[in-house]
Amino acid sequence: MEDSKIKLEDSEYKLVRMVANKDEESFRSLMMIYQNRVRAYASLYATTINDHVDDISQDIFLQIYLSAKKFKGESSVKTWVYSIAKYTINNKLRKKKLLYFWQPWKKSNFVEDVFALINEKTPDSEFLLSENRQNVRSGIDTLDHKSKEIIMLYEWSGLSYQQISKTLGISIGTVKSRLSNARKQLKEHLLFGK
Repeated sequence: MEDSKIKLEDSEYKLVRMVANKDEESFRSLMMIYQNRVRAYASLYATTINDHVDDISQDIFLQIYLSAKKFKGESSVKTWVYSIAKYTINNKLRKKKLLYFWQPWKKSNFVEDVFALINEKTPDSEFLLSENRQNVRSGIDTLDHKSKEIIMLYEWSGLSYQQISKTLGISIGTVKSRLSNARKQLKEHLLFGK
């Protein structure tokens, strides 16, 4: 298992090096690996920025392409991609002089993904998913923006505590605390409607 993860990381590092040399096929491959994750992350901000998810994602990938020469391999490619996504979105927010105002996941499959991840896998999970879709959506909508972001990065994107810490510029303890609080709030909403 660990060997396959190392091989995957090595292949991603090679892709970034080839993108740095303006290899278009490598860039397409890198986009294929990260397009769903970047789109999901962009969806967190689409309403705030008042821009389409695909346009935000395109801007993020443009920055990835332009920044490939600066990648030194000091972090994983995944962390590097999310750092560029965060930087690009922050620039958009600054340019529009908007406050962090969140209404994500209105038109995405992210709700289903979160519900599947926060619940244990059981034979009834498909039934529960269809029955509670609206409850999950409203539960996510009740979370503050930091909690939504942590849930998305950890549960859906699979970033480690260290990767989230580096991406958001916060301590690992803060990552753990925010994740714990977000899960607790979401669980209370799902169980008790709070």
